[in-house]
Amino acid sequence: MECPYCGKEMTAGFVQGARVVYFTEEEHAVFFVPGRKDIKLTRDNFFAPTCEAYQCPDCRMVIIPYGAGKERP
Repeated sequence: MECPYCGKEMTAGFVQGARVVYFTEEEHAVFFVPGRKDIKLTRDNFFAPTCEAYQCPDCRMVIIPYGAGKERP
């Protein structure tokens, strides 16, 4: 994937965590209960929730496509 900021090739990899990762428009201080507008980024995996990601070492940006199984533009 080409970096949208500098145009160089990005490195493919993964974002992983101990729990499911979401994108949310509001920061939650203590507890997080996903709402209707929140976007689940990781695939269901009990041991290591994972999603594909691309990083640009020059721009220090990570891009995470979401919506597994859906066509991306």
